[in-house]
Amino acid sequence: MPKVSVYITAYNYGKYLKKSIDSVIDQTLTNWELIIINDGSTDETEKILQDYENDEKIIIINQENKGLNVSNNIALRLAKGPYIMRLDADDYLADNALHELASYLDSNLDKDLVYPNYFEVDDQDNILSEVILRPVEELNLLDMPAHGACTMFRTKVLKMLGGYIEDYSCQDGYELWLRFIQNHSPGNVGSKLFYYRQHPNSLSKNKEKILSTRRQIKTDFINRNTDGIMPMVTAIVLASTQNNVREKNPLNELSGKPLIMYTLEELQKTKNISQIVVSSESEEVLSLASNTLNIIPHNRNEDGSAKFSRREDLLDSIEKFLNNKKIETEFFCILNINSPLRTNEHIDWAINTIKIFNLDGLISVDEELSNLFKHTENGLKKFESNEGILKIERNPIFKENGAITIFKANQNFKNSFDNQSKVGHICLLPGESIRINSSYDHWLAEKLIEKRNLSI
Repeated sequence: MPKVSVYITAYNYGKYLKKSIDSVIDQTLTNWELIIINDGSTDETEKILQDYENDEKIIIINQENKGLNVSNNIALRLAKGPYIMRLDADDYLADNALHELASYLDSNLDKDLVYPNYFEVDDQDNILSEVILRPVEELNLLDMPAHGACTMFRTKVLKMLGGYIEDYSCQDGYELWLRFIQNHSPGNVGSKLFYYRQHPNSLSKNKEKILSTRRQIKTDFINRNTDGIMPMVTAIVLASTQNNVREKNPLNELSGKPLIMYTLEELQKTKNISQIVVSSESEEVLSLASNTLNIIPHNRNEDGSAKFSRREDLLDSIEKFLNNKKIETEFFCILNINSPLRTNEHIDWAINTIKIFNLDGLISVDEELSNLFKHTENGLKKFESNEGILKIERNPIFKENGAITIFKANQNFKNSFDNQSKVGHICLLPGESIRINSSYDHWLAEKLIEKRNLSI
C-alpha cells in the first residue's frame, strides 16, 4: 500500500503537466501513488500522459470534462494511501515535499492536515516570491485557509468530511477548510515545498469570481452546518449633513437619487439585519429614511451628539439612545453612506463571517498589493525585501475601506478592535469599496454605477 496518494486533475495544462508529474516521480519518499485525471482536455494532455501509461505507480483516467471538485472526489475514492494530497497540473513539488509532510503527520497524531510554505513562480519557472505562512500555533483565528493544493490530509478524515462539495467551480479548498476546522486541527511546516505558478490563465487572478464564490460558500455553510440562529445585528447608518464635502451630503444626488438611498435600498434586501438606526441631525434626512423603510430615527440634535466630532463618542451616544428605548442587539453594523457600491450581499457576507468564526468584530478591507516603503536614515526602504525577491508574510496587508464595520454591543467601540479581540474581515474589490470624499470620487462612483446598471 502506498503511504501517500497524490492526484493531479488536468484540464488543458499540457504545457506544464510533464514538470508536475516528474516532480512526483523524483520524490525522496518513494512509497507513493499518483492518480492523474485528464478532465476532458483538448490540448496535448492525453498525448503527454501516454508516456506514463506503463508506470505501475501511476493511474491515468481520461474522462469527459466534469470539473475540479467532481474530479477531486473521484481521486479520493480511488486513493489507497493513508495520506492524500492534490497537486495542480501547473504546479510542481520540491523533491522532499512528500517526505516532510508525511513525516509531520506521522509525528503529530493530533493534526489531520498539514501545509507548507511555497514559492510563487512565473511561466518560465523564475521565482517571483517566497510565501511564508505564520505558524498555526500562533493563530487564535483560523479564517485564512491553507492553500487548496499541496495540503496533505489524512485520507480517512477527508472521506469522513464527505470530500468536496461539487457545487462550486473554484475555492474548493476554502469550503473544505470551513468544515475541517469545526472538529479538526491543522498543522504546517516551515519549509517551502512547492512551486505555485502565476500565469495569465491562473484562476487566482480572477478576484471577482473568487470573492463571489466565497460569499456563496459562507451562506451555504451556515445553511448546511450550523444551527441557523444568526446573531442579532443592528445597522447604524451614519448620515450627517455637517461636513465640508458637498459630495458626502446624504441628500446630494448621485446618478439620479440621493446618496443615502444607495445604503437604504441595499438594507431593504439584507437577510441578517434585525433593525436599522439612521443617525442624523437633519430632519429631512430622517424623514426621507423613514419614508423608505422601517427605521429607528436617531436625531442628533435631541441628545447633543450633533456636536461630537469623534466617531467613538457618537456611537456611544447611539448605544445609550437604544438602551433607553430598551432595544436589544448583539452587534452593531456601521454603514457609512459614502460607500454607495457596497451591496446587501456584502452586508450579509460580513454577518455570516461573524457567525462562522464566532468573532468579536469585523472590518471590510482592501488587500494592499502594492510595494510598501518605510522611511529610514537613507530614505525609503521596501518592507520585507530579500535580495530582490519579495518575501510575503501571509498575513497579507489590508487597509480599512470604511464600507462595513461590525462590533459587539455593550462593548466600547475602540476596545472592540484591541489585540485581545477576534476581529475578522471581508475583502471588497476596488470598485465596490470606493468612498466618496471628493468630486473625483463622486464622478468615479457615477461611472461605476452606470456600468453596473448596464450589466443588470
